[in-house]
Amino acid sequence: MGGNTFKVKSIFIISFVIVFSFHFRANSEINPQDIIEKSIEAQGGREVLESVKDVVATMSVKLYIPQGEYLGERKVYTKTEPTKIRIEQTIMGIETTIGFDGENAWLEQMGKAMVAPQSITDSIKASVIREDLLLKYKEKGCKIEYLGQTEVNSQSCYQIKFTDKEGNETTYYFDKKTYLPMKTEFDAPDETGKIGKNEVLNSDFRNIKNLVMPFKSIAYFDGKKLLEITIKEVEINQGLEDSLFSIPIKKQP
Repeated sequence: MGGNTFKVKSIFIISFVIVFSFHFRANSEINPQDIIEKSIEAQGGREVLESVKDVVATMSVKLYIPQGEYLGERKVYTKTEPTKIRIEQTIMGIETTIGFDGENAWLEQMGKAMVAPQSITDSIKASVIREDLLLKYKEKGCKIEYLGQTEVNSQSCYQIKFTDKEGNETTYYFDKKTYLPMKTEFDAPDETGKIGKNEVLNSDFRNIKNLVMPFKSIAYFDGKKLLEITIKEVEINQGLEDSLFSIPIKKQP
């Protein structure tokens, strides 16, 4: 009886070692750089992605706040090198514009414009530094690490963590079949300055002039749903002027 027990234990240990060794070997054979390059290709290819200088996206939005859910419309203008952003949105009949000129953020509501609090600028910058991460992670001196596989919305994904020179970490989840980025995850401050876990889930990828992009995204902060967007229309390389992203200056009568 004792001998049989020892034999069973030995088989279990050997089996465990074999499984563990195989798992380790399988992971070591996966090159994160190859996954990144395949993702770039799946999104249209490096040449197409680098040719995008500005984007205008019209979308419907749903905001989730403690008081309830609010529907609205949003038009987002983005320009690269450096990244500049302008968001025009209408929620409950109230029109608001948020701008980022590459350095600072500003707000405009009811015809009045003002420099945004530093916390809002910091929140925007936390996203901006990750804007072109896949294309320029080498230039940014990022370290990349393969973390294994997991599921996102019932789809098997590769996890790859990027760490830049300042120690900022960003984890991408690439669909195992299509290599499209199904999710990004990173710690960053919200508009109040509170640092928390940011998650953005992407779906409904479509081809627009050879550029493959998600038409639906859901954002979470510390596990709570904050925002859901559904893109209606996308325009690429419209030749947006820098003045569009600058704080409006009230003209004197």
